[in-house]
Amino acid sequence: MNKKEKLTTLLFTIFLGHWGIHRFYLGEKGRGVLYIVAFFFGLSWILWLIDIIHFSTIKQRDFDWKYNPHLFGKRARGKGFRNELFFNNFSVHIQTPNGTWQAKQQKEYLHKPNETYQEHSTLAQKGKTVLKKVSQLRKEILDKLHHSKQIDNSIVRDIKPMVDKYVSQVKELIERQIRLEHIIQRNQMSNINTKINNLKQKASETNSHQVKYEYQTTVAKLEKQRETIQEFIDESEMLQLRIDSHVVSLEQIKFDLFRVESLTFDEQRKEFTKMFEEKSADLSNYLSVLKESYDES
Repeated sequence: MNKKEKLTTLLFTIFLGHWGIHRFYLGEKGRGVLYIVAFFFGLSWILWLIDIIHFSTIKQRDFDWKYNPHLFGKRARGKGFRNELFFNNFSVHIQTPNGTWQAKQQKEYLHKPNETYQEHSTLAQKGKTVLKKVSQLRKEILDKLHHSKQIDNSIVRDIKPMVDKYVSQVKELIERQIRLEHIIQRNQMSNINTKINNLKQKASETNSHQVKYEYQTTVAKLEKQRETIQEFIDESEMLQLRIDSHVVSLEQIKFDLFRVESLTFDEQRKEFTKMFEEKSADLSNYLSVLKESYDES
């Protein structure tokens, strides 16, 4: 995948921006066509001016995050802190005849949160099963609402968006947990510990202070990676508990519908609001905390 350059984008924007060339360069063909259409109607200068300001002020890291997603990966938890994980092995070797030491490491960054996982991943398949179950529960709840003669149609219309919002939030939790499990699966603690122990052993055997220092530097990076993976493990366990709890809540709601049918109109509305709004508000707060933990302050 070719890396998009911020400076190149800005130059395209300044000199060829009226025709949307910079958008084609960034791979945004739809927006590029929009510029061409806007140009014929004399409106492209507005988009052109906005983009000049945008690409002049955007930070390099933010530019890469959006337009070079293959470079970036999951950021470690903690407000104001970002960490890029390494997956591939560190290879340490003496490169030149005069004994100059050089460590070579190849970085493979985590995929962006919305990228697909390998189909053969058992953890991903497990998560997809839970997603299907949540979708099925949503269908059963809505079917019951629509076919119930005891629940007023106006309540059904008002409740459906609440159901959809709550279910979409639960799905977001599941997808996040799948991503974490996928990361953990690819970065086994035992493998990281083996690398650390091997490098420490080599560091203790060398007589060169420079080589020893480089070994220790590499070990420090691996230890940081190990800490981050442990944070992912802890978070994944917490997410799993949350997911189980909300799936049980959806199952309970399905059964509670039979009880609500016997209530009065006002009581039904009040009960349904309690069912979904409170749960959705709690889940919204939790998701906000999660998102903040991955964003830079």
